[in-house]
Amino acid sequence: RSFEHRNIRWQRMLFHRHSSSNDFFIENEISKTTGDLLLSALNGAQDIAIRAVNCREVIQESILRSDNAITNQASTTLAELMVCTLMMGSNLKGDETLQVNLVGTRGLRNVMAISDGDLKVRGMVGSPRYSTATLSDKITTNELLGDGQIQVTRNHPSWKRPQNGIVALRDTSVALNLALYMAESEQRLAAMITDVRIEGNLCRHAMGLLVERLPGASEENVELAIRNLANIERTGLRGYLDRTIEEKQQSISNKKGSLFRDFHEPLNRIVDDCLGSEMTIDSIRWGKSPQFKCSCDIERVWRALRLLPKEETQSIINEGKPVEMKCEFCGQFYSVTP
Repeated sequence: RSFEHRNIRWQRMLFHRHSSSNDFFIENEISKTTGDLLLSALNGAQDIAIRAVNCREVIQESILRSDNAITNQASTTLAELMVCTLMMGSNLKGDETLQVNLVGTRGLRNVMAISDGDLKVRGMVGSPRYSTATLSDKITTNELLGDGQIQVTRNHPSWKRPQNGIVALRDTSVALNLALYMAESEQRLAAMITDVRIEGNLCRHAMGLLVERLPGASEENVELAIRNLANIERTGLRGYLDRTIEEKQQSISNKKGSLFRDFHEPLNRIVDDCLGSEMTIDSIRWGKSPQFKCSCDIERVWRALRLLPKEETQSIINEGKPVEMKCEFCGQFYSVTP
């Protein structure tokens, strides 16, 4: 516990920077049909990187596709992992994929999230009906998974082999576990925090913040990063969703209206507080919309059937009954007759 506590404090001293009215924003592939947004930023010195994300709709769709067969604790853990995976994989290119798997010995068994360069994300829980007797909002991975590992795979169709990383799960939060993974396995010094609230089958909010110290970062900027991040943690990411007076007035004056709230402003406020007034000048920001997307299709079902032993395949053919499969990520059912 004391070792982890020192690690937490040490890591928080490695991330953060500021930006505001003098920054440069690039609107990059932001969907107008969703309120979800991942906002990335670099401070003027380009030695502190920030990722702030709101992905409530992605999480909501994932819960709905579970066919009401997932507990509140399972869906919350899955949401936290999907939030972290989106931030960790925000710099993926094209068809690159990032798969993060929390593998345990009991409880949820395993929780997996997969994202790609277009921020298409999906996730699943091994034992979605599992729930602990603890009602606290702060449940550690040990209570949910037991002893286990973090298994991370980064891949691309053109690579000869994927890049793999494995570290032990610690008895702490999902976000801190993954920040420690980044430091130990990828030598990336970053801090992550998440703020997720799920009530029954309704996702109230799903937010995350990643602040990373890039190579050559000055000690002054690192100190600012620690201080600013600590202030944001005290406020809580959810607090940034409260509409400002300007936002309320703009909403009233918008005659067209919208089904989806624009999350530029709350995420920009988070980035502003991350960077701080000292690092406002020449910062760069760009946004992208996450979306739930599963890669399953009928062809994958046939490929899975081809991997079965010949005896089992012949038995299926002899029975003459259709083979039914369900995708664990999106709940899609497939029925084929060999």
